[in-house]
Amino acid sequence: MGGPEQNAPTAERRYLFFLRHYNDIDNIAPAIYFFLAQSPAHQADVVIYSDDYDFTADENIDFLQKQFPKRFQCRWLGGFLGWTFRAPPSPPQAAKKPPSLLRELMQPVIKRLPTSFKEKLKLKTRALQAKKAAQQDATRLAKALADFLVEPVPPSLIIFDVNRSANMPNLLQSLRQQYEGRIICLPVSPLISYNVLRQTDFYKIFSDEFRKAHDYSAFDAIGMVDTYFSGSYDELLELLGSDLNLGEKVARLGSIRFCKDWLEVRSQYIPPPPAVPREAPLRIAVLLSRALSNLNTSELTASLGILAQFPEVSVVVKGHTRDVSFPADAWDEFGQNISVNNEWSSSTLLDWADLVIFWGSSMALEGYVKGKTMICLDYMASNKNLYATYSAGHVASCRDDLLKIVLHYAREQGEMTYHQEGCDKLIQDVVYAGDHNNHIPSRYLAFMAAHERRQNHAGTRE
Repeated sequence: MGGPEQNAPTAERRYLFFLRHYNDIDNIAPAIYFFLAQSPAHQADVVIYSDDYDFTADENIDFLQKQFPKRFQCRWLGGFLGWTFRAPPSPPQAAKKPPSLLRELMQPVIKRLPTSFKEKLKLKTRALQAKKAAQQDATRLAKALADFLVEPVPPSLIIFDVNRSANMPNLLQSLRQQYEGRIICLPVSPLISYNVLRQTDFYKIFSDEFRKAHDYSAFDAIGMVDTYFSGSYDELLELLGSDLNLGEKVARLGSIRFCKDWLEVRSQYIPPPPAVPREAPLRIAVLLSRALSNLNTSELTASLGILAQFPEVSVVVKGHTRDVSFPADAWDEFGQNISVNNEWSSSTLLDWADLVIFWGSSMALEGYVKGKTMICLDYMASNKNLYATYSAGHVASCRDDLLKIVLHYAREQGEMTYHQEGCDKLIQDVVYAGDHNNHIPSRYLAFMAAHERRQNHAGTRE
């Protein structure tokens, strides 16, 4: 990896990244790293366009800033309007969520329909005022961004995390006036639940809200880890008679976050797992997914209740970073062998564990890559599951299957078949885009380069 660079030449290629938070940074920081490492004449700028995440404490952002202090910077979108960034409480669910920059600046909407006409009128008036203020702020924002967009050189490419057009319409509109054809998306993660109606609130299929939640039309090209979701999307949206489609916009890139090239880099700045005494003969990590993803919460409670009956097993549960459904004391009644740990990184927890239990977490891919014993609970959510599609490792279709697996590993009872070939195929197809020989960083760099437009030394567009 090498140490931080000391000096940098004048930037010849500059990419501008607009990112939200959490997973988006985890999955796109590797692309930024390899772009900057490709040439000392490359520069990357990140603009954070949400206010629900403390990006100033993000380990990936910190690493990039230390590694490329002359050629990488990260700013908050609100800062261009003179606003002061205030880090949200940690965890963000610990206090009332602050007003969202996205809501106030880019898409003011009414979230509920009150029964009182007076309240309706009041909310409608507030919404109109907020919309007017947002439009004024969008104009101010465009002017404030103007200098940033040309210094030291204009960006040859604008890159977002995969998002829907409606989440930032004014921002996209401002950018498209100057960067038409050069606004693309990079993957935020493999979409493990790859059906379209994969959230509890996705059922009003003929509503404007549904269309907005599935509209990617503002982007000129969309990079995805694989094509499972885009295939489901195009098939279902066509049946619904929608003119939305992903089609030829989608490029299959593989997973840069979980490829060996990035894991080797990341291992140099992620601390090793702490030296924790082995409390029990068998360690199990449980990676939770969001309840919003069609989760059967009663099945989760019952499944953890099964694990609680094995004192020879130490179970550590890690909650999803953006889910409030599972407080740390939710399973205190289960006993001493189950604990919740949201302090360790997911990578640290995977290194600690002997077995890994999950269903929809993309972080499980790192466990597969690291050769952990993986247990997918396919019965936990009513979605198409990528891990189950590959029969990767152990796939439990009910609590009976989970109990058999635990009995086998904890007490050496019964025979179990571990589907290693499914694990290998999953890694090959999803992480390495169909071929272990693919160099994933090069695929990302080529995808980005194919959509950029640079200025030559004469100052004209290439």
